[in-house]
Amino acid sequence: MPLIGQTPKLQPVDADATARALAQAAQSHIQVDFWAEGDRVEFSCTGTLLGADESYLLVNVGPAVGALLCSPIIHSAIEIDGAPYVFDTRCADELAEVEPGVIRLLKPATIAVAERRRSPRRRLREVAEVTLRPAEECDDSQVRATLLNLSPDGLACRIATCDSGSLAVGAVVRVAFRPGVSTRVLHLNGRVISVIEGGTVENLVVGLEFIADERLTACRDRLHKALEMAD
Repeated sequence: MPLIGQTPKLQPVDADATARALAQAAQSHIQVDFWAEGDRVEFSCTGTLLGADESYLLVNVGPAVGALLCSPIIHSAIEIDGAPYVFDTRCADELAEVEPGVIRLLKPATIAVAERRRSPRRRLREVAEVTLRPAEECDDSQVRATLLNLSPDGLACRIATCDSGSLAVGAVVRVAFRPGVSTRVLHLNGRVISVIEGGTVENLVVGLEFIADERLTACRDRLHKALEMAD
């Protein structure tokens, strides 16, 4: 279980994005990692998310159902489109086991993205603009943002709140920006891993993780060079 024993930085996801993420996870029947730590119970197990409604999550955990029933707080982790999410839950009630091995858990009001950066992000000497476009080539809409910091595997940028409609956590976007004093624009593919308030209600800060593909491989040297020139 990749998050057990780690202390990743957590970025909260709002209630609407939480509902969408859990609905997508349930539709795909993804794997859920569970663990608990404390005086009463300590365990780890893996289950399958079978369904999600407004109040509950339905999970198949097989023979581990007894451990979950005894735990007052259940730590949980899922991965959607490569982005890791974590949340805490507990059994719905003493009759939470709806059939052998299948348990009903309380649906969390919000979840969080577990940000696990491989490299620290750094600010650049020169202010740069970032252009974000939907991954679909047929959609020519775009959002203009200000680059806040950069690393070899991602960036953070500031956008206007009114432009955030298509930038839900987990969304895949095309990213274009000019790092530092470079005259050449980099074109990469990225995934939104966080969207948080940017100090005022008029702005949001969007965290992006670059997708490891041929575009990132081709641009890796230029990214490192821009970072070497950073403050």
